[in-house]
Amino acid sequence: ENNIEMAPEAPTKTNKVLLKLIIIAVLILGLLIPLIFINNLIQERASRQEAVTEEVSNKWATQQTIAGPCLSIPYTIQIKNADGETHSEELYVFIMPQDLKINGELINETRKRSLYKVNLYQASCKIEGKFSDIDWNKLNIDKNYLHWNRARINIGLTDVAGLTNEVNILWGNTKLQTESYSNEWNIATTGVNALLQ
Repeated sequence: ENNIEMAPEAPTKTNKVLLKLIIIAVLILGLLIPLIFINNLIQERASRQEAVTEEVSNKWATQQTIAGPCLSIPYTIQIKNADGETHSEELYVFIMPQDLKINGELINETRKRSLYKVNLYQASCKIEGKFSDIDWNKLNIDKNYLHWNRARINIGLTDVAGLTNEVNILWGNTKLQTESYSNEWNIATTGVNALLQ
């Protein structure tokens, strides 16, 4: 009986390279796990920042846009239909000021909520407008049909809930009583206005 014993093979160069590649791959995968945890933490913090910003902002006003001042005057026109019958329809003419000056001050306030900071802003505005004489003929409006007793001065605001102080409107030297409005026909769908009387 011939017993042939085979000696174990010595590691070849390619096996050594393969072993090194496997070790490197395991190390890379091992380092990716903490990277995934860090990325998840960053996404969670960013999401929480957005939620805190929205929560604090909901207790504050949304972004404001100011429109006006604008003078709105109702007037009546007579319309004949196909049968020759006449009926009245009420429309509005909107007059913007000839000269307009706006002075404002913007105050930044930072609110903290746990780790997060939210920037909020307050504005104080003084708006002055000068309305010039109106050429009603150019507007093709018969001034006898104007309803001056219902004319209003309007200031459009996107979020009336953001007002912290009373809005004062002076018409000449007369302080007008203001009220908030919400309708589709005005210069802005929400805002404050005052009857000129």
